[in-house]
Amino acid sequence: MKKKKRASVKKKAPPPSLLRYNSTGAPLAWPPGGRAVEATSQCFALFILTLFPLMMGPNTYVTLTENRFTLFAVTTCLYAGLCLVLLAAERFAGRRTARQGVTLPQVFLLLYAAWALVSAVASPYGGLWLGQSRYEGLFSLLLYATLFWLLSFWGAYTDGYVYGLAIMALLAGFTGAIQTLGATVLYPQDMDYWSTEFLSTAGNQDCVAGLICVALPTLLCGCVLLRDKKRWLGLPGLFFMSYLALYTGVDTAKCAFLVAALLLPCLAESRERLQNLLIALTPLLLGAGLGLAYHSDRTFTPAQGAPLLAAAAAAGLAVYRYRGDSVLLQEAAAFLHGQLGDRAGTNRGYLWKTTVGIIRQRPILGGGPGSFAALFAPYIDQYQAITGRTDIIDFPHNDFLCVAATTGLVGLGLYLLFLISLAVRCLRALGRSPLPLLFLAGLAGYLCYAFFVFSLAIVSPLFWALAGLADKCVRQLTPAEE
Repeated sequence: MKKKKRASVKKKAPPPSLLRYNSTGAPLAWPPGGRAVEATSQCFALFILTLFPLMMGPNTYVTLTENRFTLFAVTTCLYAGLCLVLLAAERFAGRRTARQGVTLPQVFLLLYAAWALVSAVASPYGGLWLGQSRYEGLFSLLLYATLFWLLSFWGAYTDGYVYGLAIMALLAGFTGAIQTLGATVLYPQDMDYWSTEFLSTAGNQDCVAGLICVALPTLLCGCVLLRDKKRWLGLPGLFFMSYLALYTGVDTAKCAFLVAALLLPCLAESRERLQNLLIALTPLLLGAGLGLAYHSDRTFTPAQGAPLLAAAAAAGLAVYRYRGDSVLLQEAAAFLHGQLGDRAGTNRGYLWKTTVGIIRQRPILGGGPGSFAALFAPYIDQYQAITGRTDIIDFPHNDFLCVAATTGLVGLGLYLLFLISLAVRCLRALGRSPLPLLFLAGLAGYLCYAFFVFSLAIVSPLFWALAGLADKCVRQLTPAEE
């Protein structure tokens, strides 16, 4: 008997009433029901991307970390509570919200948060709810996970996310720019300008570098990919962010240029995109040129920038073979050769090597979220003797090493699986629409930044908001998941 061929089951396309189009022309599916929660989520995402990085609170820079964490904690808890109330009200009114499947990034992040809780319970150290320093404990981790989960379910895409980030970059960048020209706006009385390295609305220059690494690649993609005329709102932000990146001389901020350089082949696919790209690169390069011209003596010169871009294009080969005078690239080459001096990377060499030893002591559970200050305490005297500094070390200046030290290798593995699964989802969806590239650019910029700094509620909420919005955007591009 001949076997009957199975009829192929075609997936039904969502009806036109459930489709909306953004300025790129890509159709995005909107599930029926839950519109109140969706609107609330969009408003909160806009708040995180636009207003949150600008709000300083009392005493400006003196208590900025506390002010920003308090703002983030209160608003996120209110947002989560309001979502629960709205969902319950819709259910009570008989309006069922559409069921949405759970994605792999959601699963891995949930497992990571659960493991962090186990690590905190098993930790021999106290004070882990808020963390032993800068409020980066179990509570902040749960807030980040909550923000991602809610936005990945209800943060439906709107071009307004890019425009909001553009407004933030313009205002924060303009504030920093006039400060570099001598204005003491936002500085409390009797605080020395520049000696404390405070800048813009993000605190010290390292935190400003975080804003730059998130905003600059995202705005570059927005100016090229979006078709609405409002996309040009990103041009002033590109100018000010690139200016501050090179004026301050913070090496971490230059990661934004590296990510932007890697994006160029993806953004120049057509004549229209190439034209938009050239327009967007004009203020970016102009800002970079002014930053170099005003303070080229800090740590970065065009001669050092050339091998950096060559290294990106050649997948690290140029850095590996580098024999020039740049201290930054000499340290990078030494790292690729398996050598890392204690003073390398502003003393990061000693921190990273010591953190690897700390991880070996508690490889499974780690010390608990927010416990790095206690983990590093036995080494603080040696660190101060080697570096000549008297500051207290509460983070290893590498977010991935910090995750491994505080939640163990299991925690690090789950965190990496979350990042990889989210990246894979976005990359697969690029065949349907270029929209995920907007979020991938900002996420990549932040992760490059986090490799040299650490998670802090001044900047990190932008990363978790973009991650949740990226996951939701992919859902909308693949309606079969809804």
